[in-house]
Amino acid sequence: MNWKTDLRAADLGGDVRLELTCKRCGAVRFLSPDAILARPVGKHLYLDQVEARARCRQRG
Repeated sequence: MNWKTDLRAADLGGDVRLELTCKRCGAVRFLSPDAILARPVGKHLYLDQVEARARCRQRG
C-alpha cells in the first residue's frame, strides 16, 4: 500500500492540483479534485484509480 491507495479524491482540498504525467510522451497536465468529483463515481475514487483511468490528451 502507498499514499495513492489511502487517499480519495474527496479527501483533497479545493486548492490542491494533481499533476499527471503521461508515461508515453511525457506531457504534463494538472487536474483539480473538483474535476474528478464532478463525475458520478468521482467521490469514490482513490488516487491510484484516478491515475489508472487518466488518458493522455496530446495529439501525435
